[in-house]
Amino acid sequence: MKEIQNKSLIYIIENSNDENKRYKSLKALHPIKWALQIDNSLNCVIKYIEIIKDYNETFLNLFLINEIKHYMSKYKRYQSKLAKFIFYNHNLDDLIERFLNYKVLNNLIIIFPNLNKENKTVIIQEGKIKKLALTNYKIKNIKNIEGLDLLKHLEDLNLSFNDISEINGLNGLLKLRNLNLSHNKITKIKNLEDLIELNSINLGFNKTEKIEGLTNQKKLKNLNLMHNKIKEFKGLIQLQSVETINLSKNLISEINDLDNFVNLKSLDLTLNNIPDISKCDKYKKKISLILYGNPFNTYDPGL
Repeated sequence: MKEIQNKSLIYIIENSNDENKRYKSLKALHPIKWALQIDNSLNCVIKYIEIIKDYNETFLNLFLINEIKHYMSKYKRYQSKLAKFIFYNHNLDDLIERFLNYKVLNNLIIIFPNLNKENKTVIIQEGKIKKLALTNYKIKNIKNIEGLDLLKHLEDLNLSFNDISEINGLNGLLKLRNLNLSHNKITKIKNLEDLIELNSINLGFNKTEKIEGLTNQKKLKNLNLMHNKIKEFKGLIQLQSVETINLSKNLISEINDLDNFVNLKSLDLTLNNIPDISKCDKYKKKISLILYGNPFNTYDPGL
């Protein structure tokens, strides 16, 4: 009777689409090691880890080390050579984080198989994903990328050439430095308040009409908003660290507030609707202004 019951539980774990059923079956059966290796549901894997942590930390520690070693070998091509991972110098929570990073990567490769073929799409350092590029995959909602919120040490995220219409699901990526959301369908800049480490934002080739939602980006140096539908040069005063701004091919008709940008080196306003550039003369020596393709009467190649 016990054997029949176990087989039934295993069948549920292997075949059920219901996460709660798989979780309850696992708790009854306790084939923890097997489940952690096989189950692709990150929610279930996290629950399994919690069970083991309460039950046997020593077993969990050894299991995680073996699994991380396995994944390091499997995904060797993604490993950064900048640092060497020493397993026994890390506590259990650190090992859990690294294991989950690899589980996320493993799942992403199942969903986006080209990740395993293309170069420089992923960079892993000490078992943590630092760079991730998911370009041209027809992604519509960032929140649908399972496990992205677990990549707490992600620094470079490229989601260009997708079908994303809203910026969301990035709040937990507190170490993110470079964000590329170009060539999408984004209409509004929002939900970036927590990403205070951002150094570069690329939102070119979207459908944005207004510059907003960048108040907390005190470390931002490079901002690309080319080829949008922006009408006013506003919403940038807080960006005291910004060095380059690309607003080419928008609908801007007036330049103002340039005195407030103490570190600005380059401003690209190519192909806008600016009729008069006389106000720009005093900024020639301080800022590289690119203004060709605007409807002003006199073209000065020195600008």
